Amino acid sequence: NLAALVTLLTRPVLRRRFFQTMRLVRLHFFGLQYHAKNHPGVIPVVNVDHPLDADIPYNPAWVTVYHDFSAFWVRCAARMAKAGFTDTAAAFTGAIGDLYVEAARVYRQCMSTTVRPRYFGNTGCAIIQIFDPHLMCIPSLHVLVCVRTWLWARKTFETGGSVVGSAADPAFAASCFAHAVLITESILYLKQHSLNCISASLYVLRCLDGALFSAEDAARFIDALFTERGYHQELVHIDELRRFLHESLAAFDERRAALDGTDGWTQPLIEFLEARRQR
Repeated sequence: NLAALVTLLTRPVLRRRFFQTMRLVRLHFFGLQYHAKNHPGVIPVVNVDHPLDADIPYNPAWVTVYHDFSAFWVRCAARMAKAGFTDTAAAFTGAIGDLYVEAARVYRQCMSTTVRPRYFGNTGCAIIQIFDPHLMCIPSLHVLVCVRTWLWARKTFETGGSVVGSAADPAFAASCFAHAVLITESILYLKQHSLNCISASLYVLRCLDGALFSAEDAARFIDALFTERGYHQELVHIDELRRFLHESLAAFDERRAALDGTDGWTQPLIEFLEARRQR
């Protein structure tokens, strides 16, 4: 992870874009969330848990995977740069920052949370408990960032791109898909997000990255959840969890289609959150 960060910081075009992205993270994630925490009521907050979340036990062993989501995209950007895709790496780094701006369009209207156990049994979980106000669940930046990382890795490495002398690296693209799935699972086991957050976030990416993220890609991603042997023995209703995600994503897509684009992609999410407020 350190070597990847060094790669970004020692190349001027990447360093500039990296610090621009960090500024957006500070403003639209940390700044906005702590403003809401320190001024209760300034932005409404709703709970977005789903009854099926109870089927997934809290498991603090997933915390290392959970915390890897930022290092994940940094590693991918560094891999692009080292393979000769410097301009792509810079654009990708900027695209990560754009996600924070887009997600904040929802957060500024309504924030969301889940029921999260209090647990200080390891350092990673203690960091979450102490420093995360837990107010930005829909859409999930973990899902947005990790899936976009996979999409850019696939676009860049499956064919080798257009850089003279560059080589395709489909194995790396496949590893990014697997790691995006793993990090998405971690947010559920740590109760940082609900199943609702995953479907909502995949919906957002279908809107923002439609050219890269087809309906078939979204279905493939959902179907890959909870499949890694040995990780999910405690889950009883895996098929039901996946079925809900498919149906929930379809409901967001259908609502957007019904709106005919008049209110933009945020409106189905705002309606979902407002309905929760009325309960």
